[in-house]
Amino acid sequence: MLLQQLNRTDAEKVFVIGQNVSTATTVGNTLVCWESIVAAASLGNAFNQPAASNLNLFAGVLDADAATNAYQLVQVYGFRASIAGQFAVNVSCSNAGMILGPVAGQASGHSNGQSFAFGPIMGMDNAVSGVGYWRGFIRAL
Repeated sequence: MLLQQLNRTDAEKVFVIGQNVSTATTVGNTLVCWESIVAAASLGNAFNQPAASNLNLFAGVLDADAATNAYQLVQVYGFRASIAGQFAVNVSCSNAGMILGPVAGQASGHSNGQSFAFGPIMGMDNAVSGVGYWRGFIRAL
């Protein structure tokens, strides 16, 4: 686990190091889940894109692109300025405070996706809708 050193310009963030066991490069700023099915996931730190078999194992948001079997940082706590997500398509409401969760077969969080007690990601942008990269606060720790 890596704790970003506190400074005067950045909010605190917490990262873990994981290994991409998907069959292709996983793009940064997307949601990943811990993998419990793939045989290569033997070190306990393997992640994959969200699937029906691992939705409850939400890991966090991938910090940068990760090639197959490569290691990469996964942000598990703190503010992030770019998270792949899809808010409800209703521009008449503010989406700030809406919860984004993983959906099987999707690399982005969705406001109607799998949610947990306090939600894995809280959206922080006002008056946004649809698919994009949004600001949010990650609580997967």
